Amino acid sequence: MRWRERKKYTLLLAQELQDQLKKAGIKVILTRTTDTYVDLSERPAMAHALGADLFISLHFNASVEDSRDVEGVETYCLTPVGASSTNSRGEGADSPGTDGNHNNAKNLRLAYAVHRSLTASLDVEDRGVRRARFEVLRDADMPAILIEGGYMSHPQEGRKIFTAAYRKQMAHAIVNGIIAYQGAVAKPATPQHTAPQPTAPPHAVPQHP
Repeated sequence: MRWRERKKYTLLLAQELQDQLKKAGIKVILTRTTDTYVDLSERPAMAHALGADLFISLHFNASVEDSRDVEGVETYCLTPVGASSTNSRGEGADSPGTDGNHNNAKNLRLAYAVHRSLTASLDVEDRGVRRARFEVLRDADMPAILIEGGYMSHPQEGRKIFTAAYRKQMAHAIVNGIIAYQGAVAKPATPQHTAPQPTAPPHAVPQHP
């Protein structure tokens, strides 16, 4: 079954995304460029060593039992301390904080920006922004997300993922989401205007009638 080739099509998507990000003036480094496996812990460590500003993990999904029913795009960011993950069935609220939790606000903003772009650009089922304590998200000390770009096991969605044109469209949507995120976090804070406070002249002495 072609969905077993997820790593092949994930790499093809990553290479397309790299090309489009470079054209947008964004420097990109891939954790792998060939059919090799990079340990989960090494991926965010590589990003840290290279001083990356963002960490984007790409994946494709598959469902054996519900292959004709389950489809759509999901975008994950790290679960905050004190909360349970989307995939934990209510468990995990007592999990300790990790390096990735230092960027909770930016993680969520990046996830929503990219997910919004994906669902607006692609004719795809919206499976939402989700929270998880995946190792690559826990260990990332920069804003990080994990994108599940669709179900290769689904008859229609899988056929689209196998085409270069659809992966190009998906990469374009991710680029737009990243650019939207960068624009949002780069906006200067709105200055707060306060009325000037009256000050007494030096050594002022109250006057009595």
